[in-house]
Amino acid sequence: MRIVSINKGFLLILLYLSLCGVVHSETTNVVCASIDGVEWEWLYDEDGRYTQIEGVWGIQPVRARTYIKYFNVAKEKYNEIQQRCQLQAKFAHPADSIFSSWSLFKIITEEGLYMLTEGYVNTLMPYGGITDSGIH
Repeated sequence: MRIVSINKGFLLILLYLSLCGVVHSETTNVVCASIDGVEWEWLYDEDGRYTQIEGVWGIQPVRARTYIKYFNVAKEKYNEIQQRCQLQAKFAHPADSIFSSWSLFKIITEEGLYMLTEGYVNTLMPYGGITDSGIH
């Protein structure tokens, strides 16, 4: 009889992914923030509503048992919001609410490679911890 060992952290990450809705397209809001995350503000449309962007939430490992959360979007859409944030000398970040952890956008380049955008990000740990990881 073969016993299969399952990493509890891996199971928690799978549960997290299932709760984040990474299998279908979602909409989130946009925050413009300084590179260190200290200064930030919501990005608003001309009609005064929160700027929203469509994409897919996901997580990416950055080192052993440490992950970052990202929002995968089309490069053109990211460029639009980043240009608006740049007017304030800030970087665009995805955020569902004021309580969201710091996350990054992930875009696909012209060469077909995925790239995480610049900005401030929190790291996620398999057992529910969130830490400041700083600037990406």
